[in-house]
Amino acid sequence: MRISVLKMKNRSAGSAVKKKESFKFSLFHYYVFLNFSRFDLSLLELEMSAWYFFESRYNVLPF
Repeated sequence: MRISVLKMKNRSAGSAVKKKESFKFSLFHYYVFLNFSRFDLSLLELEMSAWYFFESRYNVLPF
C-alpha cells in the first residue's frame, strides 16, 4: 500500500513539472510570434524579463 502511494506522489510531481515546462514553452513561442509581427514590444519585454528574473531567483512564476 505504501509503495503505491509513493508511486502516485511521484507521478503527480512529474506531471506538474511537465505542465510548467509546456507553459514556459508556449510563452516563449507567443513572445517570438509577437516579435516577428512587429508590435511595440517594450512593455512585453519588460514583463518577460520580470518573469525570467522571478523564475531564476525563486523558481516560481510571479502570479
